[in-house]
Amino acid sequence: ERSRVGRRAAGGEHTDAVVPRLPPELTDGIIDHLRRDKAALICCSLVCTAFLNRSYHHLFRVMNMRDTKRLRRFIAFLPSTTLRQYVEVVVLGNSGSTDVAAFMRLRLDVESLGALLDATPALQYLELNCLTWVPTAAPDGERSGSPNTKNIKHVFYKDVLSSESGVPLALGELIPLFRLFGAVTKLTMHSSIIVDASPGSAPRPGSWMRALQVRDLTLQADAINAPFLQFLRTTGST
Repeated sequence: ERSRVGRRAAGGEHTDAVVPRLPPELTDGIIDHLRRDKAALICCSLVCTAFLNRSYHHLFRVMNMRDTKRLRRFIAFLPSTTLRQYVEVVVLGNSGSTDVAAFMRLRLDVESLGALLDATPALQYLELNCLTWVPTAAPDGERSGSPNTKNIKHVFYKDVLSSESGVPLALGELIPLFRLFGAVTKLTMHSSIIVDASPGSAPRPGSWMRALQVRDLTLQADAINAPFLQFLRTTGST
C-alpha cells in the first residue's frame, strides 16, 4: 500500500511524494513479536501513530501493584489518561510471598478498589493475592451509594487478611468486596471462607440477593467453605 504526501521541492514547487506504508496487520504482527521487550515497545510507540496502539496494548495490558502508595498514585493517574483503555489485567498484592510483612505492603478497601474498577473500562482479570483488606463499617456490608456493576471475566482471590483481625476474611467482610462486581464469568477462591459464628453477625441473604452473578465457581477443597457455597446458592449468586 502506498500513500501520497505533499512535499516542497528545491525550486519552491509543490510535488507529491509516494511513501510506502505496510498494512496494519503486518505492523501489528511485528510488534506482537516484541511483546516481552519493554524497551523495544517504547521505541515503537514513538515511531508513528500507526505503531502507537499496538505498542500501548502490550505496554499497559498487565499492571502489577504491590504497595499502597503505588496503587493510590495509579488510581489518581488513570482518569486523566487514555492509557486506561489498554489495561485488561490487574494483579494486586505480593503473590508467592510467605512473609507476614508482605500482606501489609498493600492495604485495600472498598473505595480504592471501586475507583480502580471505575477507571479501567477494559479490565477482564483481577487478582487479589497476599494483601490486607480494610473492612467497612457499613451495615450488611453495603457500600455507600449505589453498588458497582462492573462486569469482569475472571476474579482470582487468595490470601487476603482482615486489617482488624489479621486472619482471612469472614463472610461479612467479603460481601462489601463482592458487591463491587456485576457479572463475573469465573470466580476462583483459593482461601478458606470463614462464616461469622456470633449470632447476628452474618449478613442476611436478602440484603445481598443477586448482587453477584457467577457462572464458573472454583472453591478451595475445605469443609469450612460449605456454608459459603450455600450462601451463594441462597442469594442466587451462582
